[in-house]
Amino acid sequence: MVFSYNQKQYEEIFWLRQGPAEWPLDVRSIGLRCQDVLYERKQGADFYFIFWTLAGSGWLDAPERHRLDPGDLFIIPQGLPHRYGVEQGRPYWLGAWFTIYGPEMESIMSSLGINRLIIKQTGLPPPAFFYRLLPALQFPGIEGNIERAQIALRLLYEISWSLKKGVCSTGSSRFQALTEWARNRLDRTMNVEALAREAGLSRFHFCREFQRASGMLPSAFIKEIKMEKAQQLLAQGRTRIQDIAEACGFSDKAHFCRYFKAHFGISPGVFRKKRMV
Repeated sequence: MVFSYNQKQYEEIFWLRQGPAEWPLDVRSIGLRCQDVLYERKQGADFYFIFWTLAGSGWLDAPERHRLDPGDLFIIPQGLPHRYGVEQGRPYWLGAWFTIYGPEMESIMSSLGINRLIIKQTGLPPPAFFYRLLPALQFPGIEGNIERAQIALRLLYEISWSLKKGVCSTGSSRFQALTEWARNRLDRTMNVEALAREAGLSRFHFCREFQRASGMLPSAFIKEIKMEKAQQLLAQGRTRIQDIAEACGFSDKAHFCRYFKAHFGISPGVFRKKRMV
């Protein structure tokens, strides 16, 4: 089936990998097609399901019902019972998705803060999904497996970054000034205690209120803005890694490189090379 979307022609695609994962995080399936039947997983699944609505409308029960309109993203974690289908009265529901599995899947999704049910209007451009992940279906064997896993991981980073930036910038006016203050002083000591002092709260009350307002722990926020700044500086291609480490509040280059690789799965040098390609 061929359909139009945003003045482009796309062919309906469904790709499913057979067998167990071969990498810590692997792509299990990729799809781009109209959803015209009811899907149900009463026991949940042993993979994560990442889905964008491109056109039309659908619904998701997980377990409460949610309507899904163009631009909506949902992520269903492993083990969560769910079902989904076309919104009543709508002729179709066009979606793009991929699923992931693997022995390190849960720890990676947890580190990115997206290891839970997420339903949100993200504003992520669907073409980034089309043009980066779908062509990788053409690569055979190990080369294809690696390419798909790397692209999927980048998409997960982008989703995490987009969601957390939105939460921290608009989730609570009470902490908006605080988050900007933190972003502007990463080259100095930045920890939960410093944030609590700036907010004028005890550490306990600050952590509780910040998580309630933003949906994330203060420690996770600090880690995210450090890695966000590191990404930006590395992508510029001019700043030395030692200087980037200092600008992000790390005592030395080795500590920064270990921290960066633990967060993204690749070294700062490799990250920079891939962005420069």
